[in-house]
Amino acid sequence: MFRFIQHAAARSTKGKLVVIGLVAGAIVGLTATPATAAELSPTASPEPEFTLDSIDTAVAASGHLRAPAPSGLEAALTTAVSTKGTEAFVDRSLAFAENPSSHALSAVGKGFVDLSWAAIPGNDGYVVFRDGEQLTTTDTTSFRDLGASGSAHEYRISTSAPKSQSDWRPDEIEAVNAGSEAPRTGYNWVLFTQALDPGRKITDVAASTLAQTLATGASRILWSTFIASQYVDAPPVGCEYGSGYRFKGDNRSWIVPGQFTPGPYRVYTKAYVWWSHGPGSQMVGTDAGISATHVVNSAGTTVASRTATDWSAQTLQMSTENQVSMDIRTNFQARNPFCITGAIAGNYNATLTRAGSYAIGGEHRGAPNHEIYVYAETGLGSGPISTPSTAYRRAVVDFNCLIGAACPLQTIIAQGSY
Repeated sequence: MFRFIQHAAARSTKGKLVVIGLVAGAIVGLTATPATAAELSPTASPEPEFTLDSIDTAVAASGHLRAPAPSGLEAALTTAVSTKGTEAFVDRSLAFAENPSSHALSAVGKGFVDLSWAAIPGNDGYVVFRDGEQLTTTDTTSFRDLGASGSAHEYRISTSAPKSQSDWRPDEIEAVNAGSEAPRTGYNWVLFTQALDPGRKITDVAASTLAQTLATGASRILWSTFIASQYVDAPPVGCEYGSGYRFKGDNRSWIVPGQFTPGPYRVYTKAYVWWSHGPGSQMVGTDAGISATHVVNSAGTTVASRTATDWSAQTLQMSTENQVSMDIRTNFQARNPFCITGAIAGNYNATLTRAGSYAIGGEHRGAPNHEIYVYAETGLGSGPISTPSTAYRRAVVDFNCLIGAACPLQTIIAQGSY
C-alpha cells in the first residue's frame, strides 16, 4: 500500500492565485512511499472505452439525455456510445473544471466502470482505489473496473509529481539546499458512481441521476470555529484583561450532522454556489457571523463583552459560471476585540460539482476548534436536503497559535460526496 503524508499551501502572486497541487481542483501536497511489488498486485483489466480523449465522440454518438436540463448539465451527465458500440452513462462534471489538472470522468455500463483522469507530467504512477481498497497501479490515465457491484462506489486516483520550484516553501528551499530531494506535490481525483444493476437500462440511470442532481439548487460549505471548553484563560500580556481573567468559551463538541446547527461559535462562514440563481443574483457568495467575546473574573462574573468590528469573511468565484462545477476560494480573519495581537484565520480552495462531489484544500491557524461540512439545498437558504457530509474536523492545538508566527498552520484536506 502507499502511505500518504499530505500538506497544503496556497499563496497569491501579483493578484493571481497560485495553487500547489490539486484534489480534483483543491490544494494538496502529498509524499508517497512506494509499496513493494507483492503489495501492489495490479489487477488485469481490459482497455477502457470511455476516456477524456474519446468522450466527445462517444457522447455525440448517443445524443444527450432526453430529460430537460440547464445549459451545460446535460453534457456533463449523459449517455454515450463507444466506437465499439458499448453503451454507458457518463459523469464528466470534473471535466468542466477550470484547471486542466482537475479533469476526470467516470462511465458506468453493464458490468464495468471506466475511469479517466488528466495526465500529470513527471508522475510516479497512478494508484486506483475503490471504497478505500487499492485496485491497481498504472502508468496510463484510465482504468476499467470489472468488479464493481450494483451499488454506489467511491473511486480515488492518486499520484505525486515534482513541485514547481516557484512554489517551494521557505522550509523546502532550505531542505533542498541542505541536500534533500526536491519536494513533490500530490494529486487526487475522487469520483462517485453507481454500478449498473442487472436489468436496469442505462437511460434510466441517466435520467435518475439527472433528476437527483437537478434537486440540488444550491451547495454549501459551512466552516465553523468554536471554543470547546466553558472558559479559556486570558493570556498574561497582550490583552486588556490578563492573569486572573478568562474568556467564555462555547462549551460544546462537534456539530452532530443529524441535528445540524452552525453554533454556538466564535466565527463561521457559509460559502454557497447557487446553481439555480436568477437574473441579477450572485452564483457564488458567503454568509458569515461572529459572536461576542465575554470576559469573566475569577468568580465567574461577566465583567466585559465586546464584538469585533474589524473581522472579514469572503468567498470568491474562481472559475467561469456554469451549471456543472465551480471552483471557489473562501478566507476569513477575526481578532479578539480585547487583544492587540492574535486572530482566528484560515482559507481554502474548493471544487464543488452539482452532481454531489467536493474537494477542499487549505490551511488555518491552530486555534480554536475548526469544523467543515458540505451539504446540498433545494434552494438558497432552504436547509440541507439530507445529512451534511463531515469534511474536516481539527481540535485546538494551542491558543498561542492565534498568533500566526507561534505555530505551523494546520492543513485542510478533504474530498467526498454530499
